[in-house]
Amino acid sequence: MSTNGTIHQYIVSNLQYKNFYIESTFRMTGDDDGIGFTFDFKNVNDYKQIIYAGGGIGFGASKVKIFHIVSGKRTEIFADSTLPVWKLNVDLKLKIAVSYNRLQFFHQDKLIFTYNLPTEHLGSVGFYAYSQQYIAKNIDLDVYPSNRMKGKFRVIGSD
Repeated sequence: MSTNGTIHQYIVSNLQYKNFYIESTFRMTGDDDGIGFTFDFKNVNDYKQIIYAGGGIGFGASKVKIFHIVSGKRTEIFADSTLPVWKLNVDLKLKIAVSYNRLQFFHQDKLIFTYNLPTEHLGSVGFYAYSQQYIAKNIDLDVYPSNRMKGKFRVIGSD
């Protein structure tokens, strides 16, 4: 998936998610504004978004911000300043995992922060870009915690 535009949201699925994770490897080109995820999307006036700034968006020291949009009004509800700005033409793996109102943000498979969302959430999920060209690949979206069993198992039993 690739995109370019001033403000662009792409909803991956019309399903309504409460506990989920979404991850992707991004490669940004041509600009250095912002990319991230949209979640709890109900309509264009009611959703949340997490944005990771590349430098040109003017976030200052805080490079990752969470916004809650209600009735079209955008309110910043969290900011984190531990990450540097991202670089153009370099693969960047990002992931959010939301479970029971707790959001975790991962950068290159490393947990960067955990944030307790202030309200119940349920909605569609997708990608967000602000004046940014990007390619998203290796996209994974699933319920969280996943019901998939991973690992090696040995069952011992008798009739």
